[in-house]
Amino acid sequence: MARLKSHTAEQITSAVKEIQEQTDRGSAIVGAAMMEEMLTIVLQKRMTDMNRTHYDAFFGQNGPGSTLSNKIELFYAFGLCNEPLYKAMHDIRSIRNRFAHRIEPLTFGDPSIAELVDNLSSVPFDAPNRRQKFTGLLTLILSLIFATGTDDIRVKFIGETHSVLYIDLLKQLLPEHADVMDKVFAKYNAD
Repeated sequence: MARLKSHTAEQITSAVKEIQEQTDRGSAIVGAAMMEEMLTIVLQKRMTDMNRTHYDAFFGQNGPGSTLSNKIELFYAFGLCNEPLYKAMHDIRSIRNRFAHRIEPLTFGDPSIAELVDNLSSVPFDAPNRRQKFTGLLTLILSLIFATGTDDIRVKFIGETHSVLYIDLLKQLLPEHADVMDKVFAKYNAD
């Protein structure tokens, strides 16, 4: 699995236009797929740089970042969204699943899907019909995910961010190597 590259605002706008032009089933499935890809990109930006083996293990089959549900959970756990956005993303996933796992023709008016769309947002979202409510809220969610990913902020190893503290902790844990650590640290800071 290749590491994904960030989207441009133009690509997001184009994707949203495509989602709006799809059938109801297409809007739900393509929209959720776009949301999943964008979540993957933002999560990548927040994580330490990983080699291909670690990346594949994390985002590949059975990895912690392998499913849309897991990516939503990670997005929330990393503090990248609030509770209402977290719920809305899971609701989008549920709507996608209803469309994707049923063979009969479905629309946003189908009772099992209509109920999910009606409960999609705790904030009143005025739209003429369920399809427009779904695509409008999905567009908002995609915009929020995109905005969250504009900065490349990643979790860093403590040695990168607090090197003095890290060396002091190492010296406490391994006092017999304190002199060597001081020499390595001095050389590292001199370079």
